[in-house]
Amino acid sequence: MSRSDEAILRETRLDRRRMIYDRELRLVLVLEGVCINDRKDPVELAKQLHTATSTTLRDLGRPYRVEVMKVPFKLNPVLALQQLANRKVDDRYPDGLLFHNARYDVNGTC
Repeated sequence: MSRSDEAILRETRLDRRRMIYDRELRLVLVLEGVCINDRKDPVELAKQLHTATSTTLRDLGRPYRVEVMKVPFKLNPVLALQQLANRKVDDRYPDGLLFHNARYDVNGTC
């Protein structure tokens, strides 16, 4: 996902994944991790993750849904640090960029 064109996928780290059946015996891909996307849209995240996993899971031969209830949206730590770095000090603002376009790498490191 770190190479995705979708920002919400690049800013999501998945720690655990498993397939379960719901009460109606439909397949559910349950994902756990963290997302640092500032839109905080779990419906969009589930949609993008379903699209991203559908190629890998096409051999299932049956539909499934993606559950992202255990993927909380967190404040991007890089943006928080950028805000601290850009705060006014002694009536002056610093000039310069601390970080740009932060994302998780393939190893899950921000």
